[in-house]
Amino acid sequence: MANLAEPAVAAVAVPTVKRAKIRVLWRAMRPHQWVKNTFVLAPLLFAGPALLRTGQLDGEVVGRVALAILAFCLGSSATYLLNDLHDVEADRAHPVKRQRPIAAGDLPIG
Repeated sequence: MANLAEPAVAAVAVPTVKRAKIRVLWRAMRPHQWVKNTFVLAPLLFAGPALLRTGQLDGEVVGRVALAILAFCLGSSATYLLNDLHDVEADRAHPVKRQRPIAAGDLPIG
């Protein structure tokens, strides 16, 4: 009976570890900074009424804007991660930045 219980515990532990790593990576990507990327919506907001009047505001336009926002979010997160890799030693010495996942060692570099 003991042999049957051990694989079940191991099977539960693996997803938990993966979830923890994903959570740390998510935190390193700084999604709270993504609010700034909503400025990509500005042209649609200003042009929206005119597009509605002419019938040009459709799912394709909204989809392209959503894709642009996603691209900006992923691009900014990639930049944050590269910056954290580049500045890891300086971040470790900084009182606030040392809490970032890469500087704190929560997200291993290599």
